[in-house]
Amino acid sequence: MTASSAEKAITSPDWVALNPLAGVSGVGGVRVDYVGQGDAVSILDQDGRTILRIDYGGRESRPFSVRPLARRQAEIDMNLPVLKGDRIFLTHWDEDHWCSAGKTSQAGRKGRWLTPRQWTSPRAAMTAARMNWVRCIPRHLERTPIRFLALNGDELWVEKLQHFDAATVGEDCNLTGVAFSLVQKATGRVILLPGDAPVHRVPHYARYVAGTHDLLGLVAYHHGSHTHWANKTHSYLNQWGALYDVIVAFSCGDPNSFNHPDLSNYWTALPRAQLIRTAQGAPVRISF
Repeated sequence: MTASSAEKAITSPDWVALNPLAGVSGVGGVRVDYVGQGDAVSILDQDGRTILRIDYGGRESRPFSVRPLARRQAEIDMNLPVLKGDRIFLTHWDEDHWCSAGKTSQAGRKGRWLTPRQWTSPRAAMTAARMNWVRCIPRHLERTPIRFLALNGDELWVEKLQHFDAATVGEDCNLTGVAFSLVQKATGRVILLPGDAPVHRVPHYARYVAGTHDLLGLVAYHHGSHTHWANKTHSYLNQWGALYDVIVAFSCGDPNSFNHPDLSNYWTALPRAQLIRTAQGAPVRISF
């Protein structure tokens, strides 16, 4: 489904306000910032400017002050600036994906948030309630890949992976959240941004096949955890195993109590890839 057809289905100006590629000449790639254990990914235009933030988290080993809170928030705002109307799309409601959006943060006061419907914690619900502008992906667009187009035809795909069921007990929000991908129109190269969901469980990723699409890079799902890794995960990534220039970014704290990342799976599936941790202290860039 294209952004334009989705807009008609919603019949709301909210969708227009959330379109991150409106007026953008082309997509330049992604930047994965170091926020400790958690995700903060920026989609960049061809001039390197941030046009969309995906997640706004960071927990263990985050590089920001612990106290006082005002200093910590000022440091977050300086390193992850959000201007009025900037878009922030959330993969899922685990705290390490949103917790830098504090009560007085630029992200909460100025950002326009698109989030999934999920069972979550009281802290997450309180944070959402304090956000000045937040919307959920509509129910009729859950499990429906949505495509946004830049002026040159570059694509951003957004997909809520499962329908929300209020009667569900024990929802694994890693598997029911939102996954993203970027496609460069001129070359067919792809960047995968699966959040915490394994790549083989993202339905729209099935359209990316070696020979028609080259994998330029990905942000490893769930910070490089081995959780939910399966033979299908290996098989999907290994179709690009012969490529030398694939970049795999791992967004994890150094140290962290989860022992992330587990690099062995990626060494096996993508033996020639560059495996880079944000825990090395600098952002990781994957550029078209």
